[in-house]
Amino acid sequence: MDIVQKKDVRPFTMLHIDFLDCETLSSNEKILLAIQAGDPISAYEQLMQNMNTLSRCNPDIQEQRRQYRSFFRTLFELADTLRMGDREELLQQEQVILELLESTSFPPKEGPLINAVYDLLHNIERKDRTRASQHIARVQEYILENYSDSTLSLESVAERIGITSSYLSRLFKKETGSSFVDYVNTVRVQKAKFLLAQSELKIKDIAYQTGFHSIQNFFRIFKRMTGDPPGEYRIKQKDVS
Repeated sequence: MDIVQKKDVRPFTMLHIDFLDCETLSSNEKILLAIQAGDPISAYEQLMQNMNTLSRCNPDIQEQRRQYRSFFRTLFELADTLRMGDREELLQQEQVILELLESTSFPPKEGPLINAVYDLLHNIERKDRTRASQHIARVQEYILENYSDSTLSLESVAERIGITSSYLSRLFKKETGSSFVDYVNTVRVQKAKFLLAQSELKIKDIAYQTGFHSIQNFFRIFKRMTGDPPGEYRIKQKDVS
């Protein structure tokens, strides 16, 4: 199976965010990071903190509105580019929030704008959760088809999908309960166990056929996962049969 990288899909940390002139203000990239990490509560809290700090750093209400328009447009661009929701629904939510920005006093404490932002972050998170599960299913399938490639890595798979390796690492752990490396090693060891029991291949050939880059690495990981070195495992399986 080929995992095709979508055109124009950039990790959001690479998106330019024209936001916040105050050096002490936390970057709004943290909000985008929290959203893509599936943590809308942290995203919401960070946004509220940024709104309050911005009002202290820059008392010009129109400038505050301008900067928040810039931020929300970036947020909607990200959500649309990464397909975090229905395009039509996102456009409607964008219009509502941009209109509320013009009629809300700053810093906003409560009311329609805050409620709309809160709903938006949760809606994006829910859509992203489904998309994340689909990502991991594709990654797992790709691993099963390419475990024999000794160059298979978190970085190479993340690049194919079009997300950062750090995000894929967190996402994979969250969705499977296992790290990417442990999952790959588990697949390789399972394949090696089958070959040890069902074939007469030399152990070193099995090691390389299942994607291990060295005999030493194969022996170490195989014993850690099974409790036996490959040779002893093969003998036990022959005795059983």
